[in-house]
Amino acid sequence: MRKFLALIILFAFIAILSNPNPISGANQPQRSPEVSSRGPKAYFSETSWDFGRIPLNCGVSHIFWLKNVGTDTLKILSVKPG
Repeated sequence: MRKFLALIILFAFIAILSNPNPISGANQPQRSPEVSSRGPKAYFSETSWDFGRIPLNCGVSHIFWLKNVGTDTLKILSVKPG
């Protein structure tokens, strides 16, 4: 539960500090984002990550970077694990 809470907090703090790439699958070529004409717009450098085989009782983590490339404040109201 602690790790999940830390992940939510991490997403809130890194919302503006990321690489500005449009939403795409992992290992896709990077494209420059286009700034939205108005309103917030989130762009992710990747939307999935494959950890491969993980030994039992071994912790893993990955950071998904996102950036607001819109013209208004981006508010993250909830984060749900998928």
